[in-house]
Amino acid sequence: MLLSRCPKVEELLVLLLAEHPGSTAKELHHLAQHRFDAVSLPAVYQELKKLEQHGVVMRHQRRYSLGLHWVLELAAFSDRLYDRYTEPDVLEQLPQEGEPPKKWKFHSISAVVPFWTHLVLCMAQQSSERVCYEYVDHVWFHLVSSAVESKFLHAMQNLNLTHYLAVGSDSYLDRLYQNEVATGALELFLGRRIFPAEKEHYLTCLGTFVLRISVRKPFLERIEQFYSSVQSAKSLHAGKVTDFITERTTLTLSIENNPRLAKKIKNGFVQILGLPRPL
Repeated sequence: MLLSRCPKVEELLVLLLAEHPGSTAKELHHLAQHRFDAVSLPAVYQELKKLEQHGVVMRHQRRYSLGLHWVLELAAFSDRLYDRYTEPDVLEQLPQEGEPPKKWKFHSISAVVPFWTHLVLCMAQQSSERVCYEYVDHVWFHLVSSAVESKFLHAMQNLNLTHYLAVGSDSYLDRLYQNEVATGALELFLGRRIFPAEKEHYLTCLGTFVLRISVRKPFLERIEQFYSSVQSAKSLHAGKVTDFITERTTLTLSIENNPRLAKKIKNGFVQILGLPRPL
């Protein structure tokens, strides 16, 4: 499975070709060694041959790319999944006011992000309020999947939501997220901390719903180390990102229906960012 915690060589080659189309086997071998130190060049050729036989990869003059037919099939499959799982009858049951928070545990960033965005869309479907407030220490979404994040932002726009995202940091990787919001689907505030550093790290508030992601301190430090280590495009490569988003940890996602807490959170955004006060 792509983006699994321990991808096989052929899966990693697909990920690398998604980022580096037109690469030679030697170039792919060099990139793959960042994840698999022991992988040999003959092994890369062998896996590329298998992928070519299955129509996943095409080769032209010793350079490899993903087959367009396969890419289009994958995109169509992704579209069907996205459409199906945002229908009202399959929306995740959200807690009622006064009920205890619902909680889920995940073991990597790549695992939590799809469910996080899914729940935000559920909140939007079940709330009459059309303003979404989000705060994150660092932006992850575009690292997991730029294509899926683009779809999410367009879905939020189609739901006529005003969407504010405050990011505590202003690092190179956080600034890359600006490429995702060029369509105006979201208003982005970089380097703007809404909450005390020890309180909130990843939070979404929409209507009376409050969604949080709790991150253990060692992994918070790992996140800071990763974002600090990437200062330019030269220091960013697919293997490094894959290692980070699939690194095993424990992330707890919780959601509650708490009007008083939601109002307090919104007031924080209003006061610090100068946003319009909610009705």
